Amino acid sequence: MMNNYIEVGKVTSTRGLKGEVNVQSWCNTPKDLCKFKDLFLDSSGFSRIYTLSARVVGEALVVFKFRNIDTMNDAKGLVNKVLYASRQDIKLEDGEYLISDIIGLKVVNCNNLNEVYGRVNDVIKCCNRPDLYEVLLESGKKVLIPAVEEIVRSKNINEGVVCVFPLEGIFDNVY
Repeated sequence: MMNNYIEVGKVTSTRGLKGEVNVQSWCNTPKDLCKFKDLFLDSSGFSRIYTLSARVVGEALVVFKFRNIDTMNDAKGLVNKVLYASRQDIKLEDGEYLISDIIGLKVVNCNNLNEVYGRVNDVIKCCNRPDLYEVLLESGKKVLIPAVEEIVRSKNINEGVVCVFPLEGIFDNVY
């Protein structure tokens, strides 16, 4: 099931005396996080927070100034809060997807669609390397699968399936 509100970052600390906060970006780039004018403090979209300014200050860090957050004490109430964006505000190119849409997909053998291995339990981002899909096998054990074309042959978000080519040994090293 696709969520209408997607996690995009987390407030890690206050910054200065005028209500700014540091936000760890969970977007592809921190610049992507800066593009959101409306963010939410819950996954249902009820607690809207309006962005007045945002600037990148580190590899994955963005400083935000929000409307009606004018002091350090105001900002303290945001620390450790997860920020959400509306799915409608997220621009994706053809063939792009959100990590949250991959989690939970059924993982099947692309040569035999009736052979189900398990479900995608997590997606691990590796800087300058292919993502890793953590697959929770039907046995309850976990295996990491590199998200490369040789192994992950197709992803169909609408059908809820990831088809993988099971290279020899890929399901041998389970933890």
